[in-house]
Amino acid sequence: MTPEQEKQLLQALYDRLFDAITYVPQGGGVNPFTKNETFIHFTKNETLQPSAFADAWNPTNPNADLGASELFATMVDKVAPLSLEWAPKDQPLALVYKSIVDGMNEAKSARPSQASIDAYNKAKAYLQKSEKNPFTGEMTAGGLSDEYQAYLKNLQALTEAYSDYTSRYNTFVDEVVDAEAANDANAKKRAQREWVADEKGLRREISNAQANLTAGNSKWVQMALDTMNTTINDAIARALESAKAQVADDQFNAGTQNKWLLTYANPTNWYDPSATENFSELTISSKNKVDDKSTTSHAYTFGASFNAGLWGVSAKSQGEFSNTQHHMKADEVSIRCKIAKVSIVRPWFDETLFRSDNWFTNLRGEDETLYISNGKLDSTNADSILPMYPVAFIVARDIEITANFTKEDLEIIKQSASAETKVSYGPFSIGGSYKYGNEKEHSELEVSDGKLRVPGMQIIGWVSRVMPPSPKRSRKVLDT
Repeated sequence: MTPEQEKQLLQALYDRLFDAITYVPQGGGVNPFTKNETFIHFTKNETLQPSAFADAWNPTNPNADLGASELFATMVDKVAPLSLEWAPKDQPLALVYKSIVDGMNEAKSARPSQASIDAYNKAKAYLQKSEKNPFTGEMTAGGLSDEYQAYLKNLQALTEAYSDYTSRYNTFVDEVVDAEAANDANAKKRAQREWVADEKGLRREISNAQANLTAGNSKWVQMALDTMNTTINDAIARALESAKAQVADDQFNAGTQNKWLLTYANPTNWYDPSATENFSELTISSKNKVDDKSTTSHAYTFGASFNAGLWGVSAKSQGEFSNTQHHMKADEVSIRCKIAKVSIVRPWFDETLFRSDNWFTNLRGEDETLYISNGKLDSTNADSILPMYPVAFIVARDIEITANFTKEDLEIIKQSASAETKVSYGPFSIGGSYKYGNEKEHSELEVSDGKLRVPGMQIIGWVSRVMPPSPKRSRKVLDT
């Protein structure tokens, strides 16, 4: 494959993932992953040992394993970079967020109404509950209420229904393209009939998921969320007090490397190989055309990170890793796998604070530079303190890469047999030790008849949300 063909393959993969994550039906619907705030990063060599996460903490598993809980919390405790390749900033998100929140001060010019403060407090009380940290014994006010947890579960089910719909539609498009290329009218008609039959059921699943999201107490949850968003300015003192309490030193758990805060996944059984309902089929090939009308809201392209090729080899020698890249020599490749989007729930993180303009901090320059985030998905935001943060990650399993592999390709693949060497193709790891789990164990793969089968589970991408512009006001404006 030429370098341009490899880039097009990556772009087609990105577009399909982005469409599946941000999809909303033409008639409208709810999706927390909006096109103008969502960014996907491809990663490399992030293989997982599923059993390592089996007993991690979540609200329904209070007697969790400390190691599994820390592993998950620290894995996702990152400040996302503004780049297509996942290279998170050095300091953990929890500590960055804490340093910002601790420096927030209520504006003297704020004139809150008691009615707004009462409304904010009632909404927050409905969405949160106090619970005991099983590892420190401290009580935290950052837990989510049962009603809010049910709402998030239904919201996850809706986004999964969206993903299933777009995945099946893309399969239909591929089948039609292949049939037309083969001049097979019968295959084209068969694909059309099957899509029409499947589309009704998939649309019904979306409708059912939308109904569940508005049933029972969900409408009160949505009302509480809306109330907090609209009253945050008037109740800023209460909001700041609560936010600082949730990231106080006594709320952190002592970790093997860094302190960490309780964080969990939605769905909670994401690591379970038998939880097939979490996964959708994904098929991509070098034949896929890149749509000129991209739905992504940023101008980032696959340039320097992958110019040297999609084969990546990271070999350990004398305690250090050396990284090399190579172009695939095969002229055609197709990738099939099952993927799932796993949302990250941080009860201690309050993004609504950053949408308020009734607080000040020293993180706004004399020249009005917004040091936290300027709210843009471009390079001007790259050096900000908190330009974006990961809200989900994409896991893949049952990966198959089919190609007319050349001798050079097979030599690269053979290197994955060593636990000291990590081999990847684009965001897909095809061998090496686990990054998350027992690093002494090694994931195996099978190669036969031009097909490379990768067992197990791995992260292939991270989904981030850009932070709103903040601080919104300078101190001198608010205090006059």
